[in-house]
Amino acid sequence: MMDLKNTIKGVNRRLKEIVMQLKHRFAEINSYGLFYLSREGEQAALYSKIKSYNYFDPSWYSLAYKNEIEFPHDPLLDYVKAGIQKGRDPSPYFNTILYRREHDVPPERALLHYLRNGQISASGAYRDEQSLLSAQRNFIEQTETLLFQDHRTSIKPFAVYLQCGSGSVWQGQLPGRDQSWHLFINHYDATHAGKISCDVELRQAGALPGTKFTSFHSLLQKFAHLLDPYEYILLLDDDVLFDAGDISLLFSLIHQNGWEMAQASLSSDSHCSFPVFINPGKSGWRKVNGVELMMPVFSARILGTVSELMAQSISGWGFDAALSVMASRLGFRAAVVDNIIARHIKPINADIGPYYQMLHSARIYPEVEFTHLQKKYGFTKPLFFEI
Repeated sequence: MMDLKNTIKGVNRRLKEIVMQLKHRFAEINSYGLFYLSREGEQAALYSKIKSYNYFDPSWYSLAYKNEIEFPHDPLLDYVKAGIQKGRDPSPYFNTILYRREHDVPPERALLHYLRNGQISASGAYRDEQSLLSAQRNFIEQTETLLFQDHRTSIKPFAVYLQCGSGSVWQGQLPGRDQSWHLFINHYDATHAGKISCDVELRQAGALPGTKFTSFHSLLQKFAHLLDPYEYILLLDDDVLFDAGDISLLFSLIHQNGWEMAQASLSSDSHCSFPVFINPGKSGWRKVNGVELMMPVFSARILGTVSELMAQSISGWGFDAALSVMASRLGFRAAVVDNIIARHIKPINADIGPYYQMLHSARIYPEVEFTHLQKKYGFTKPLFFEI
């Protein structure tokens, strides 16, 4: 008799569990686009039209906005109901803000406006991955890196690769016999060409000036032998300042610890996108998951991986985040060196600066290169952090 009562209680408990599961399931279904379409007018039609083009990327959308999504079981529904209003993009190959700067359409109509006009690419938009890759190839074909002079008379273990042009703030940090590094300068315009003492001088001779990433990748492809002597290479923007002797000290500390990649910390008044790289007010160093593209130091051991990733981003956007993913997979170690404090003196004008205007005019959109690599390598925010 007791067994029968226990059995009945068990059945009742199970029935209650099933009822609760069904209620939960119906609540989920009720938020799906199928039910939603029958209840909302304009948004329902928008949902249906976007879905018909098969352009919306639910997997990327879920990755990019994973901590913000209100309807996780139907990313397209989330985009229509909440994402558009909150400035989210529907695909890694469509940036709504950039597209609307060129086309006077409201946010909810921007995507359909692009899909209907039949263009392969437009401001901030590509039809698909292949369209982006085609634009990148077209850019590369219009660049050319030339070796102008090689003054090296000694062997040194380290090298600085300086991207230099109009507005450069490189001052007083010239290579000397007592320094442990050679200075490579890539002139992307004629402003300082032939005017700054260096060990190796490169110049851009194409219709487009290229970028630090296209030029260094070209160096790795065309003149790889020039880098053979070096154990570490610093890729430096021309708006970053170091105190005298700090570059040599930075190389020494990195070499002593054997890191695959590292960078100096940034002063508190620097323009910086990632707080983890700001100097915390003390010396030493901190382990991080990766380094940013402004002034990374790379070991020669990982230049193969660096080259592979650089080939995938003209602007450099997403390159450093993708490298942090590869670092985790391949066991590369990274550090930010707080003993050294550099200063980044120019604001990061992601849209209005001349660098970005040049890229946009050539149909290269850094924001889309970033989301393309995000889709491919799966990185999410925060991009850089201590480990």
